[in-house]
Amino acid sequence: MTKRKLREAELADLIANRDSDDDEISLGLDDEDGEDVEEDNEGMGDDDDENEEEDGKEEEDEEEEAQPVKKQKSGASGSSITKKNGSSSELNKLKQSLNTLKASQKKAEDDKKFKNKQRVLIFGNTGITQRFRHLMKNMLEILPHSKKEVKYEARESLAPINEVSEMRSCNNCVFFEVRKSDTYMWVSRVPNGPSVKFYVSNMHTLGELKLLGNCLKGSRPLLVFDKNFDSEPHWRLIKELFTQVFGTPRGHPHSKPFIDHTFSFFLQDGRIWFRNYQLGEPATDKVTDPELVEIGPRFVLHPIRIFGGSFGGPTLYKNESFISPSQMKAAARMQKSGRYRERLFEKSSAIARRSNAIDVPTDELDEVFS
Repeated sequence: MTKRKLREAELADLIANRDSDDDEISLGLDDEDGEDVEEDNEGMGDDDDENEEEDGKEEEDEEEEAQPVKKQKSGASGSSITKKNGSSSELNKLKQSLNTLKASQKKAEDDKKFKNKQRVLIFGNTGITQRFRHLMKNMLEILPHSKKEVKYEARESLAPINEVSEMRSCNNCVFFEVRKSDTYMWVSRVPNGPSVKFYVSNMHTLGELKLLGNCLKGSRPLLVFDKNFDSEPHWRLIKELFTQVFGTPRGHPHSKPFIDHTFSFFLQDGRIWFRNYQLGEPATDKVTDPELVEIGPRFVLHPIRIFGGSFGGPTLYKNESFISPSQMKAAARMQKSGRYRERLFEKSSAIARRSNAIDVPTDELDEVFS
């Protein structure tokens, strides 16, 4: 009877230790513990079959024999607990590493998602010159989130461009409008606006410049704006519009996850000067700032008007200092015509002076000594 009680107490201790551990740790028990449990179960079965009537002397002998067995069992349980603690620490480390791996994988998947869906439609009207057609091609190359469209009929109004942009799933539009020899650039937010009309001057394409700068095709640009863009409201509006048009969205299918060039917008004399630079490595170790090498293209934009709608609407801002090229040409013609009128006036005055000259009578004595 005493032997049976001792084994039941040992079995209760093992069960209490096993319940205190996690389920994962309980699965990692050694084979020795399992063998001990099987031996206890077999011992309990044998005790049930034993005869309950034994002598007191035999019981004392069994108690003496059970004491060293109990010590051995307690030592084995202590070693199993240390093994359990070691395995639990290893499992915790593996669990932490697995969680960090899942988090990094989820972050990488989120980075690849195309959330800021900005698309730009770039095209022009009929009659565009060769140089500006090359400029359109350069802009399509440096803007991976852009789309191209066939030439637009010059005689029609600009309102249907909103429908063309929506059909191409574009929410921004850059349209080159040619009038005679003058080229204007419209930058609009489709379909509700606003839109800005610029006059383009001092334009040079990549083929004309042939500079040393270079960048990866499809890489995302870094936008740099002059601090003067924050001085007045209309400049802040143009800055925000340029950010949406020229900024390549993160995760765009046609873009690459690299930033190796910058689009710079400088504000000087009421005009916007556009430059495209490569972000190169510094020449010396002492210099930490990247070296800028120009890539191209380059052009200057004269803001004319800001409209509340897309390609029209109420005028939000008008540049009073802007003089259109047609007015400048008319003034030049007037200046030339003024010079011609001055020459005609001088000629007519000379004729009038000759006609109004006083006739001096001839003296008869002048021919006596001739």
